[in-house]
Amino acid sequence: MLMVVLGFAAIGAVAYAWTHGLIGKTGGTANAQAQQERRVPVLVAPAVQKDMPLRLEALGTVEPLVTVAIRARVTSRVEHVLFEDGAAVKKGDVLLALDAREVDAQIRQAIATLAKDKVQLEKAQRDVERYSGLLARNAVSQVQLDDAKTTADMQWATVEQDEANLQNLRVQRTYYEIASPVTGRIGISGVRPGAVIRVDDTLTTVRQFKPIYVTFGVPERYVGEVRAAMGKADVDLRLQGSNDRIGGGRVVAIDNT
Repeated sequence: MLMVVLGFAAIGAVAYAWTHGLIGKTGGTANAQAQQERRVPVLVAPAVQKDMPLRLEALGTVEPLVTVAIRARVTSRVEHVLFEDGAAVKKGDVLLALDAREVDAQIRQAIATLAKDKVQLEKAQRDVERYSGLLARNAVSQVQLDDAKTTADMQWATVEQDEANLQNLRVQRTYYEIASPVTGRIGISGVRPGAVIRVDDTLTTVRQFKPIYVTFGVPERYVGEVRAAMGKADVDLRLQGSNDRIGGGRVVAIDNT
């Protein structure tokens, strides 16, 4: 019986305290303060209708715009390699010098032959003028004048042939100083001084990196938007493994694959 009385007494005391606000008053104040502290300021603005930018992110692969294999166009011996492996080169820089003594001798011979034939052409033209004057005085026949003209024409053709031969040799002479066709970065040389190279041997490779291509794939549902934005879309490049960004790119082509 003692335990029952104490139990009711305790219940009565709790009821009294709840009724008179002695229990729960402090907890309610704490909850109100917590709710007030959880309020977050929000910025509002009037709703408007406008175009929103379409942003696509994709993994890409950097590819050189131009890759040129440097090949030999003549058979000769390498005299000098004038670049360092992996160096930056400009268009027109001489990369390799070949032994050109033979072609230089042929050019000098062609120059001498051309000079000799030009002198003979001048003599043939003087003969035509002389025979023309003699024919006017009936000192020579028409046949002799015609033969002189034929000789002069043949000599003129010989001079033209000599000039073409000399021009051809001078073009071949350029093959003995192999220059870079583009500005870019050169690869590793496949030959060293003293090596004998033959026609169509690959000597090295030059890759052009300015400008440069970055190929990337996008889902098919975005192809229409990308095509419509060609020439207007801004393309930014972020290098993998770093936070470096390169801007100023543009979409120049959509591959048919």
